[in-house]
Amino acid sequence: MGSGDARRFRFTDDLRDVPDDAAFVAGSVNSGPPEAGSGAYDARARTVTWTGAVPVGQAVTVTYRVRLPERPHGDGVLTHRVTAPGTNCAPDSSDPACTTTTS
Repeated sequence: MGSGDARRFRFTDDLRDVPDDAAFVAGSVNSGPPEAGSGAYDARARTVTWTGAVPVGQAVTVTYRVRLPERPHGDGVLTHRVTAPGTNCAPDSSDPACTTTTS
């Protein structure tokens, strides 16, 4: 945790390994508390980016949905990596806490 509010905090969730197995659900990016900020999906880059304020000592939860097809295809693994400059999840980070895999 930092010592002050993060007024323009931004993170990116790289979903490049997801589209071979699932489709992003348009309009499904949500964050709470509602006044915190906003997120969007970029289909070309295959990323979810969120920008907003995070008060010191507080947390913001960002969610989105993907839809699996009836007949699975791809490698059967959903992997995404979060990057947030200035944190332990910087773009060059190898911190395993910045990546999740679902299979």
